[in-house]
Amino acid sequence: AVARGLGVPDRALSVRPDVAFSLEPRATGRVDEVLATHALDPGRFWAVTVRRWFTQDEATQRTEVYLHEMATVIRVALDSGRAERVAVVAHTTGPVPNEDDRIPSRRLVELLDDPRVTLVVDDLSPPEMSAFYANAELLLGTRLHSVILAAVAGTPSLAISDFGPKAVGVMRMLGLEHLCVDMGSFDADDVLDRLADIDVAGLSAHLDERVVELVDELHDAVAEMELR
Repeated sequence: AVARGLGVPDRALSVRPDVAFSLEPRATGRVDEVLATHALDPGRFWAVTVRRWFTQDEATQRTEVYLHEMATVIRVALDSGRAERVAVVAHTTGPVPNEDDRIPSRRLVELLDDPRVTLVVDDLSPPEMSAFYANAELLLGTRLHSVILAAVAGTPSLAISDFGPKAVGVMRMLGLEHLCVDMGSFDADDVLDRLADIDVAGLSAHLDERVVELVDELHDAVAEMELR
C-alpha cells in the first residue's frame, strides 16, 4: 500500500518471504556450551524473546504492563508442568537502548524470580541462534527474527506483533496466523487459551514443509531478478 501511494505500479510489486528463511541452523560447540551453562535440555524448555515498547510516549508503563502479562503466562506454564524451564533470550542488543533486549529481559526474569527461569544474553551468530531455538519446545517471540530463526529450525512460535504488519504477514505466510497476537493488547488469558491445545509435533512438521516452500519462493525471486 505504501509503494502504491508512492506511485509504484502494481506490475512492479511482489511480496516475497524474508530472506532470513534461507538461513540454515548451525549447531556448534558454543551452542552446546550455552545450553549446558543454563541447564537447558533439548525439547524440555520454552524460549521467550521480549522487547521494550517501541515509542517513547508511555514506553515504561506500557512495557511494564506487557512484561507482567508475559510473566503470568510463564508462571502458569511452569506451575502447570506445561514447561519445565524457560529461557528468556536477549535476541537483540542494540545499537540504541530502546533496541537492547537485555533491559526488558532482565526485568522479566526479576518479575518471575524463579530458579526455573534463566536469562540468556550470550552473543550467538544468527545460524547459532537458530540452532539454539531448535532445542526449544516452543518460542514466545516478540522479535520477528527470533520467530523466523525458530521456524527454520522447526520450532513452533507464538508471535507477538510489536509494530506494523510484519509479524502478522510472516505468520500468514507460514499458515499460522492464529498464533499471532498484538503486543499492545497482550493478554495472558488469551495467550494461554491459544497455547492450551497446541500440537508441537504437528506444527514442527508443518514448518519443515512450509519453510522449504518459502525458500523455493526466494530462489524464484532471485532468478527473476537475474533475468531482468
